[in-house]
Parts: sequence; structure tokens; C-alpha cells
Amino acid sequence: MAAGPGGDRFRGTDDPMTRRVSEICGVIVIADLPPDDDLLSHGLTSIQIVRIIGALFREYRVSLDPVDVYDHPTARRLAALIRERTGHGTGD
Repeated sequence: MAAGPGGDRFRGTDDPMTRRVSEICGVIVIADLPPDDDLLSHGLTSIQIVRIIGALFREYRVSLDPVDVYDHPTARRLAALIRERTGHGTGD
């Protein structure tokens, strides 16, 4: 039940960073991942967490550690954490 680009999984989400984080996480966990889905409920492994951290670093130049993913287990919450740490996407 994969949604097309910008499909139903992003309904109610007009934040580009949240969408991008959701796409990155979805590719790594091999899931059609809406922004509020709990990554841990998709059977996230430690290797996938490391891959997510690396991908987010490449995309946003933000340093995260595995605890950050456990503490912010949705794409929306990870995007908020990235924004908080970098100021990226805050209208600067």
C-alpha cells in the first residue's frame, strides 16, 4: 500500500523537513513511513539507527546519537530535534 510522491502518508504535513526526514527513515526501515509512525514499531535495528543518523548528518550536518532516535522515535520528532539543534528551517 505504497503512497505516491506526496501521497496520503504526508496528509496534514506541509513541513519540508518533516517530509524529508520521513523519506530518509522510510528508505532505511523499508516502510511507507508517515511522519508520526513510531520507528521502533517497525522493528528498527541498531544498524538501521546508525544508518539513519548518518543519513541525517549528511542531509542536515547535525550530530545525533542512538539515544536521540529512541527519545524522538518519529520523523516529526526527529525533524523538530534537528531544527532545535541547527536552527535549520526556522525561517532564518
